[in-house]
Amino acid sequence: MIPFAKIISNIFSPVVVAPGAIAILVSQAGLPGTNRITIWIVVFFFASIVPVVTLMWLRHKGAITDLDVSQRDQRFIPLLIVLLSYGAAFIFVEWLQADNITRGLVFCSLTNIIIISFITRYWKISIHAFGLTSPLAALWVLWNAYAWPMALLTALVGTSRVILKAHTPSQVVVGSVLGFTLTIIQLNLFFI
Repeated sequence: MIPFAKIISNIFSPVVVAPGAIAILVSQAGLPGTNRITIWIVVFFFASIVPVVTLMWLRHKGAITDLDVSQRDQRFIPLLIVLLSYGAAFIFVEWLQADNITRGLVFCSLTNIIIISFITRYWKISIHAFGLTSPLAALWVLWNAYAWPMALLTALVGTSRVILKAHTPSQVVVGSVLGFTLTIIQLNLFFI
């Protein structure tokens, strides 16, 4: 059971799922083909490549003990770098004139990282759950049908995180509820 949970947790981490959700959003946005591809590449670079390379570098330097950053006190620097990376992504998607929902999801990810950083100072919230329910919320707003598989995936990953003892059920539930709720609120206030 634990090896399966580890595979699920690693394969469906937020840095893997976010570009997939962005790909769905951008493909449905009605933008010209080259612009869709450029937007996706930019988001993929800043939402996946930069965080993964950062984690690997920090692990190599001994600044974090594992790639999940399971120790709460080691999360500040990775979150700061991801925050800066998403800030750059937002500037680029604005410049590339991405659709509202894609811009909104990148913006929500940026602001949600700030919220996660604050919470993490006091409590170990599940970044996996938080990071998966944000794209779930964007898919929910646009196409209810795409949201259901994402909801099931989020439940599977959350369960895996608990099985691995990476988080308590409450850390996963709070991460899920906050990620979804904050993203829905921000999308409705600023982008829809």
